[in-house]
Amino acid sequence: MNPIKDRIGAVVGCLFGFPLLVIAAVTTPVWLPIFQLVQWRGERREIERMKKAGRFIEWGELMDLSEYGKNGTLIFEQAQKASLRLWWTKDDLKMVSPYAMPVEGDIDYFFGVDCPFMRWLRENYTGNRGKAFRTHLIVKHAPGFAKSSDFAFTGFRNIVPAVRWIWKRPFEGTLASLKDLEPNDESH
Repeated sequence: MNPIKDRIGAVVGCLFGFPLLVIAAVTTPVWLPIFQLVQWRGERREIERMKKAGRFIEWGELMDLSEYGKNGTLIFEQAQKASLRLWWTKDDLKMVSPYAMPVEGDIDYFFGVDCPFMRWLRENYTGNRGKAFRTHLIVKHAPGFAKSSDFAFTGFRNIVPAVRWIWKRPFEGTLASLKDLEPNDESH
């Protein structure tokens, strides 16, 4: 470790980091309401699209159909910087899924890394051709991502967490593919 380089790095970090932090703090009152409005409008459009497709159900009607949570599965779908979406299906996903559900604490909402269960859930239930019904319920939860326990008040026995977007981390597998390009020692 070089103490001079460390000190220079700290000074440079303060020179650039502090002004960026100040700019972010000062402009937040401007961009945050705009961001929230755009997000709200997008969700309204999505709900209208689901209504046109016959895949939206009002919360009161859902509670009657599910016998107040005794039947079906409530799916809460979320992603970084996106609204929470609630879905319902009459199916018991724990019973019909060909894949094991991931442990809730292991789900990566920031990157939405692919896993077989999430792909299956999106293709069969929450995606464009899925069969789950979108519903609307405002759920109060602690800052950060919601947890299954935040929906306990609904009475549902089956509550499944889901990642809205599934995509791979950037550059995943790049090192392995580069290693394949290197000549092996046996060829020399």
